[in-house]
Amino acid sequence: MLPLLKIPDGSGAIIAELATRDHKVIRKMSSLGIVPGVSVTVLRKSPAVLLQCGHTKIALDRSLASLIYVK
Repeated sequence: MLPLLKIPDGSGAIIAELATRDHKVIRKMSSLGIVPGVSVTVLRKSPAVLLQCGHTKIALDRSLASLIYVK
């Protein structure tokens, strides 16, 4: 398991866990479809982190993206 921010742009991974107990953050991530078991592709990490989940592209700030761990 490693932080999402450590994988190279263009790489795919599966979300393993969200490193927070903050229910607001968990709810927000869930509403965006970012939950354990979901396959994502990192499209870019600057200026914002841009992920693709299926046919959906999601932009996250680095503070939220840093909570995502993948395998």
